[in-house]
Amino acid sequence: MVWPPEEFCKELKLDRWYYRERAREVQQVVGTRYTIFGHTHEADLCTLSISPDGTKNEYINSGSWTKSFAANHEEALLKEENEFVYVHVGYDEKKKGVKMDLLRWDDPLHDGERVRLFRAEGRRG
Repeated sequence: MVWPPEEFCKELKLDRWYYRERAREVQQVVGTRYTIFGHTHEADLCTLSISPDGTKNEYINSGSWTKSFAANHEEALLKEENEFVYVHVGYDEKKKGVKMDLLRWDDPLHDGERVRLFRAEGRRG
């Protein structure tokens, strides 16, 4: 048996939109500028809202910290982008503000490389 069953995920709609909505709720209740989730197997980065002063309130999901397995080659290529992903927090270009990036560890480089995020068709958020 594979866990979680496919029906379980479809019923609860545990996709990027589900986690974005949960992050938006956290941001509104706690008042955080950055909301970080992890280990949901889909890397994501988006602006939740923009404050009156123009500051972006952002959500970031670090994807999966382990190797993912897939049934076919195409799915494996997509899953590969979500493997060994981490959140890098640093300064912006002017060294006055914080900048977050999603990076994927690359052993041969001994460094991280930017994760390619794919635009999801359908809902926006």
